[in-house]
Amino acid sequence: MEKSPSLPEQPVASVDAIAKRFLEAEGRVVIADLNLEAARKAASALGGSKSAMAVAMDVANEEQVNAGVRDAIAAFGRIDVLVSNAGIQIVHPIDEFPLQIGSACWPSTSTGPS
Repeated sequence: MEKSPSLPEQPVASVDAIAKRFLEAEGRVVIADLNLEAARKAASALGGSKSAMAVAMDVANEEQVNAGVRDAIAAFGRIDVLVSNAGIQIVHPIDEFPLQIGSACWPSTSTGPS
């Protein structure tokens, strides 16, 4: 991978290994998270501003997604890989899991919660 920028989405804790692997391959990483401070700490721990940066992003908010993409491109020139790890967690016993609630989980992995 030749200094390839990537944009792993939230949550910060679950993309750490993916981000480290991109950095090992001399890539660039943008950590996008609802919690900007957590994203900044993660980006700093990953190597600082030359190789990692943070953006605030709620994947359900199109303006925030567009702003994050613009910031990533402004910092690193392009996005080659997008690791989408956004999601919501809804816990119910399987035999009591309402279809309507379960159906709400899918959009968060594709276009953000509706």
